Amino acid sequence: MSASKELKSRWNPKFDSHSLPIRKQLHQVLDAHDSIAAKRAALAKDANLSDVGRASELKKFAATEAPRFAKASRLLEMTKAKAGTAKLALLPAVKDKTGESIRRETRDYLRSLSAAKMTEVLSDPKTPAIVLESFFEAEHLLPPVLPENRERMIDDLLTRTAGPQMVALREQESAVELLTAAVRVAAGTFLDAADVPLPLFDNWLDQVAPIDLKEVDAETAAFNAESVAAGAKALPFEQRKSLIDQLLAANVAEATA
Repeated sequence: MSASKELKSRWNPKFDSHSLPIRKQLHQVLDAHDSIAAKRAALAKDANLSDVGRASELKKFAATEAPRFAKASRLLEMTKAKAGTAKLALLPAVKDKTGESIRRETRDYLRSLSAAKMTEVLSDPKTPAIVLESFFEAEHLLPPVLPENRERMIDDLLTRTAGPQMVALREQESAVELLTAAVRVAAGTFLDAADVPLPLFDNWLDQVAPIDLKEVDAETAAFNAESVAAGAKALPFEQRKSLIDQLLAANVAEATA
C-alpha cells in the first residue's frame, strides 16, 4: 500500500464531526503527491524526452500542483495554533463567589508546599477538581510547574469538567497528526520534483504559489466558521444554545452598529 493510501485509510470517520476541513486538505495534499508520482511515471515512458527534459517537465508540473500543497500547509499551521488555545478556552471560569474563600485557602495550602510536592498533589488523579480550579484561577500567585506537568493537569481537569469536548479535542489531535504526516510525505515529493535544495524550498513555493492575502483571509474565515460549527456539535445542549444566543447577539450588534 502506498503512503498516500495508508494515510487516507487511517482517517477515522468519527473525525468528520469536528475535523472536516482537515480531511479535505489531507486528501488534497495527498492527491497532489499522487499526481506528481503519476506524472513522473508517465514522463519516464516518454522516449522523446531526455533525462534533462523529463526533469524540466516534472518541475513545471510540480509548480501547477504547488497551490494545493501550500493551502494544506497553511491550514495545518492554523489548526495547530487553534488547538493550542482551544484547550485553554475550556478551563472553567470560576464564578462561584461562595467558594472563593475555600479556593483562597487551598492556594495558601499549595503555597506552603515545595514546588515538587505541589506538583505531586496537583498531578494526583484523586485530587478534587476544586484544587485544580483554585490553581488555574490564580496560577501566577503560585510556584511555577513544568510545562509538561501543567499540560497533564489541564487534561485531568478538563476530562472531569468538559469530557465530550476533550474527546473531540483528542480526536482532532489525531486528525492533525495525520495531516502533519501527509504534508511531510508530500513535501518530500515536491522537493524532489522541484529539484531545489531544502533551504530554498520555501522560496520556490512562494514563487510558484504566491500568497494571495484575500484568499488567505477567505480560507481563515471559512476555517473559523467550520471550526465553530464542528465544535458546537460536541457541546451539551445548554452550552450549544448559549453559543447560538451569543452569535445571534453578535450579529445584531454588528448589523445595528
